Amino acid sequence: NAEVLELEGGESRWTESIKNQVERLTALTDDLVALSRLEEAVDVVMIDFSLSDAIYDEVAPFEEVAARSGKRLTLDIEPSISFRGDERSIRRLAVILADNALKHSSEGGEISISLSRVGKSIRLETCNTVEATEVGSLDYIFERFRRGDESRARSGGDGQRGGYGIGLSIARAVAIAHKGKISARSDDGRSVRVTVTL
Repeated sequence: NAEVLELEGGESRWTESIKNQVERLTALTDDLVALSRLEEAVDVVMIDFSLSDAIYDEVAPFEEVAARSGKRLTLDIEPSISFRGDERSIRRLAVILADNALKHSSEGGEISISLSRVGKSIRLETCNTVEATEVGSLDYIFERFRRGDESRARSGGDGQRGGYGIGLSIARAVAIAHKGKISARSDDGRSVRVTVTL
């Protein structure tokens, strides 16, 4: 309808706003459907794949994004880690965590993403600097529609706020679907660490 209005009367800030809101609501709906399907284990296909390659493929492009934002992203991906799981959702998990760490890092901040074996488990971890946050557990950030405190909710450098607070809920659902755990905490009030254990 907005496009028809533009054909008849030309583009305006009102029709542009309508289209932007439709895109945001479409993305939100897609995320909610994805979350529901994960929680009900619909379309979850477990296969053996290279977790190291999958994680690297998804997070490496964020290095350039970070550099353009005046931030520094370092990767420490242990090679040759294989995993049995739903590759598509694991890749989405990696993107969500990398995007979250970058968006909510402090101006000129540091972000690190690592993948490693720890005993019989596999650990995927992001850490990013923040201006300030409470010390201790921050697991509330995984609640649906919860953006957390201002240091987590503020996106980096573009003056816009983040999404609807559904991404980290999807991340938690992916971890649970793989019988894993996800947690977030700050030990110093100046950085936030999100850890997925599979």
